[in-house]
Amino acid sequence: MKNTLIIESLDLLGQGVAKTHADKSKKPTVYFTAKTLPGETVEVSTVKSRKNICHAKLDTVVEASLLREEPSCPHFNECPSCHYLHTSYYNELNIKQEALSKELSFLYQKKQFKAPSIQLTPSPTRDHYRNRVQLHYRHKYLGYINSQTDQVLEVPQCQVIRPELQADIDALYQKDWVKEHTGKGHVELYWKNGKTEINWDQPYAAGGFSQVNEAVNTVMCNSINQQLELAAPNTLLDLFSGQGNLSNDYQQRSDCKRLMADISPFKHSDYLQINLYDDDAIERYTRRFGKEDIDTLLIDPPRSGFPKIADWLAKLKPKHLIYVSCNPRSLAQDIKSIEARGSKFTVKHIELFDMFPGTYHFESLISIQFKKHAK
Repeated sequence: MKNTLIIESLDLLGQGVAKTHADKSKKPTVYFTAKTLPGETVEVSTVKSRKNICHAKLDTVVEASLLREEPSCPHFNECPSCHYLHTSYYNELNIKQEALSKELSFLYQKKQFKAPSIQLTPSPTRDHYRNRVQLHYRHKYLGYINSQTDQVLEVPQCQVIRPELQADIDALYQKDWVKEHTGKGHVELYWKNGKTEINWDQPYAAGGFSQVNEAVNTVMCNSINQQLELAAPNTLLDLFSGQGNLSNDYQQRSDCKRLMADISPFKHSDYLQINLYDDDAIERYTRRFGKEDIDTLLIDPPRSGFPKIADWLAKLKPKHLIYVSCNPRSLAQDIKSIEARGSKFTVKHIELFDMFPGTYHFESLISIQFKKHAK
């Protein structure tokens, strides 16, 4: 079904939101359409719908926003991986900052939090920043999967991949791999230590997780170091630590004792391999490290956030929390859960790092100092 819509706003996934009122006595139908901008009049085709929610594909821009521009990538109009290349980078940053501000608006509505303004850290380059990319294959087709059509879109000229990977991308599109890899699967390319690692059908980041934008990751780690220096902990607990990407530098430059915990295997004397979402995770942590006084808790959970964070804070009672997040909604939910539990705190610093230019994804950091912990 085709419809003409006026885009009212953007959601957290970078989709244009529009509402239609076929019958004033009923709830409006809400449309979500990618590759659109607020104020635009567009023609769309419904891809899937449920009750009064419709997901649509952009067919034609009838009246374009003044902020629309020609995308730099030839695949953008069909590609599911980038979301903002049809507008300037300056506008993309504004969109992301507004998204984070909206999710954390509850902090500004209550004076006791004294939340600072959001510091914005852009990427030095919008294109060619990814040192790692995963491409899916189905039979002879190789690229990104469009979730709406469930088809593979080939992307031989993808503009977010680092130039050092392009020769390997070109080789893959010669399709010699078809002889050895049939059916469905994926291949991951990773530019590391001056060479390309290629892994077929392995878990994502099989060689160890690292951020895909090295330049922004460096800035983010420096900012975390600054927050750690202000907190000056005697003992730091790094949860979802991986191999210590976020705390290695500070730990090496200070006398701070560091403990780490995460699900992946890592050989380190102060590391606990554990699924932090398990119901008994706190008890297992206590058995491993005892009643160690924790001054600062540093966490960097997956997109789902850390629903048990209030329990850990009530148990450990740190003076500071430094929370790094890749999902502003789960970040807000976790901070609200701390407040609901009864903890009193002040927000010292909020920063947005544009780790993934061109997409709706970004990293954020919030630094909290506690006045009182819940029991």
